[in-house]
Amino acid sequence: MSQQNEVSNDQDINLNALDLANEPKDCIDEHPINKTSSSTSICSSTKNNEYEGEINRLKDLIRQKELDHSQLEARLIEIEQHSKQEMEILNSNLNQKLEESIKKILADSQKDKNSMVMKYVEGERKCIDLNKTIQIQQSKMNDMLKEKQHLLDKIEKSKLEYEKLSRDNDAKLKDSLEKKKEIEKLREKIVINDAKESASGIKLKIEIDAHLQTKHLVEELKIKIKNLEENLNSIPQVESEKSQENNNNQENLRPISPINSESEILKKELTLLKSQIKEMFEERTVLREKVKQYEIDKNSLENSISKYKETLQAQKNLNKDMFNENLQLREHQETWTKDMEEKKEMEHKLILYKTEISELEQEMALNKNKQNELLAFTSKLTEKNTLLQSENSILSEKLDSLQTNLDKANSILVNSNEHLKSEIEKLTNDLSEIQTQNEQLKRENDEKTSQLSELSIKLSDVQDENVSLKKKHAANIKDLTRQLQVLQKKQIQSTMTTPTTSIPENSTQMSSQNSSSSIHKISRTSSINSLNLLEDDTRSIDSSFFNPPPTPNFNNEVICGGTNTIHDDVYIVDVDKQKIIDKIVKLQKTLAKRNEKIDFLQEHVNQLTNDLKKKTKIIQSFAMSGDDVSSFTSEEHDMVKRELSRKTSNLMGNDNHMTMELCLEINRKLQALLEDTLIKNLTLKESLDTLGREIANLSKENRELKMKFT
Repeated sequence: MSQQNEVSNDQDINLNALDLANEPKDCIDEHPINKTSSSTSICSSTKNNEYEGEINRLKDLIRQKELDHSQLEARLIEIEQHSKQEMEILNSNLNQKLEESIKKILADSQKDKNSMVMKYVEGERKCIDLNKTIQIQQSKMNDMLKEKQHLLDKIEKSKLEYEKLSRDNDAKLKDSLEKKKEIEKLREKIVINDAKESASGIKLKIEIDAHLQTKHLVEELKIKIKNLEENLNSIPQVESEKSQENNNNQENLRPISPINSESEILKKELTLLKSQIKEMFEERTVLREKVKQYEIDKNSLENSISKYKETLQAQKNLNKDMFNENLQLREHQETWTKDMEEKKEMEHKLILYKTEISELEQEMALNKNKQNELLAFTSKLTEKNTLLQSENSILSEKLDSLQTNLDKANSILVNSNEHLKSEIEKLTNDLSEIQTQNEQLKRENDEKTSQLSELSIKLSDVQDENVSLKKKHAANIKDLTRQLQVLQKKQIQSTMTTPTTSIPENSTQMSSQNSSSSIHKISRTSSINSLNLLEDDTRSIDSSFFNPPPTPNFNNEVICGGTNTIHDDVYIVDVDKQKIIDKIVKLQKTLAKRNEKIDFLQEHVNQLTNDLKKKTKIIQSFAMSGDDVSSFTSEEHDMVKRELSRKTSNLMGNDNHMTMELCLEINRKLQALLEDTLIKNLTLKESLDTLGREIANLSKENRELKMKFT
C-alpha cells in the first residue's frame, strides 16, 4: 500500500509540472520590470541602440521565469499539505493493521502455547506408558531367551540321542545285510540242491533200470544155483564165480537207498520253503494294514497342520492391520510437519513485513515517537515469539526423537517377537521331526528284531533238519554194514559147509530165503516209515546250531564223502544272542529316559503358561488402576519436569499469567484427555482379554499336539 501511495504522489507532481509548463504567458507581475528599467536606462546610455531589442526580450523571459517560480512554490505548498494528510491516513491505517496483526499473532501464539502444553503433557504420559511397555517387553524377551536356551539344550541332547540311535541302527543294518547275504547263499544252495535232485532223479531212473536187470539176473542166478547145487560136487569153481557176480550186483544196489533218502529230504525242504513263503505273504498283508493306519495318522496330522496355518494367517492379518494403522499415524505426522513448515513460511513473511515497516519508519520522520513505541512493543512481541518458537522447536525435536526411539523400540520388539516365534516354530518342527525319526527307528528296529528272530528260528530248523539227516544217514549206514556183515558170514558159512557131501534142498531154500530177507531189509530201511521212525528218535536229542556234532567215520568211502559235503554246506556263523538282548535292554532304557524328558517338558510348559496368566492379570490390574499411575514414577522424572517448567516460560510453570478462562480451557482439555485415556484403557483391557484367551487356546493345542506325538 505504501509503495502504491508513493507512485500516485509522483504521478501528481509530474502532472502539475506539465500544467505549469503549458499555462499562458500573459499573466506576469509588473514589480520586477521597474527594477530592470533602471538598469536598462543606465545601459542604454552606455550601450548602443542595437542591444535594446535584445534587452527587452530578456526582460520578458525573466518575468516569465519569476511567474513560474511563484506558481511552483504555491504548488509545492499544496503538495506538502496533501502529502502530510496522506501520510497521516497511511500511519493510522498501518497502526490499525499492526494492532490487528499483533492481536492475531498473540491469540495464535496463546493457542499454540496451550496446545503445545497439552501435547507436552500427552507426550510425557505416552513416554511413561511406553517405558512401562518397554520394561514389560524386555522382561518377556529375557524369559523367551531363557526358554530358547533351554530348548537349544534339549535339541542338543536329542541330537546326541539321535546319533546314538543312528549308530545302533547302522549296526543292525549291517547285521541284517549279513543275514540277507546268508539267505542268498541258502537260496543258491537250494538251487544247487534242486539241480542235484534233478540229477539224482535221472540217476534213480538209471539205477531202477539197473535194479530190474539185476532182478532178472537174480532169477536167472537162482535157476542156475539150483542147477549148480545139483552139480556142486562136480563144479565148485563155477559156484565161486557166481558168488563173485552176486557180490558185484549187491555193490551196485547199495547206492540206491541213499539216493531215495536224499530225494525225500529235498521234498521236505521244498515243503518247508513253501510254508515260509506263505508266512512271508501273511507278514506282507500285516505290513500293508500298518501302512494304511500310518496313512490315516498322516492325514490327521496334515489336518491339524492346516488348522495351525489358518491361525497363523489370522495373526498375520492382524499384524497387517496394525501396520496399516502405523502408516496412517505416519501420514498424520507428515501433515503435522507440513503445517509446521507453513508456519515457518508465515514467520518468514512476517520478518519481510517487518523489514518493510522499518523502511517506512525511515521515510516517516515526523511520526518517530509513535513508531519507536510501536517498534519497542513489536520487538518485545517478536522476542517472546522467538522464545516460544525456539521452545516449540526444542519440544518438537524432543518429541520427534522420542517418537523415533519409540518406533525403533517397537520395531525391535516386533522383530524380536517374530524371530522368537520363528525359532520356536523351528524348534517344534525339529522336535516333531526327531520324534517321527525316533518312531521310524523304533519301527525299523522292531521289524529287524522280528526278522532276526525269524531267521534264527529258520536257521535252527535247518540245522536241526541237517542233524536229523546226518543221523538218518548214520543209521542207514549202520543197518547196511550189519546186513553186509550178516551176508558175509552166511557166505563164509555156505563155503565152509560145501565139501564133497551133497547139501539138501532145505538148506538151499533157507539160504535163498535169508538172502531174500536181507534184500527186503535193505528196501525197508530206505522206505519213508523207517525215516519217520528215525526222525522221532533223533528229535529227542538237543539241536544246538552253534556247535554241530561231529559226523561218524565209516569204512565205506562213498557214504562218508556224501556226509562230509552236507556238513560243509550247512555250516553257519555263530550268533551271540546275549549281545542282541543287551542292545534291546539299552533301547528300552533310552525310551524310558525320553518319556521322562517329555513329561518334564510338559510340566515346564504348564508352569510357564500359569506364569503368563498371572502376569496378564497383574498387567490388567495396573491398566485399570489409572489413579495410582503417578505413584510409580521416579523422583528423577519429577526433577526433570521441574527443570523444564523453570526453563520454559509457559503457563504451567508461571502461576502469575493464569486466568479463569485459561483454567477452564485447560480443565476442558484435561477432561477430554482423561476420556480418551479411559477409552484407550478399556480397549486395552479387551485386547488383553482376547490375548489371554488366544494364549489359552494355543497352550491347549500345544498340549494336544504333544499328546499326539507322544
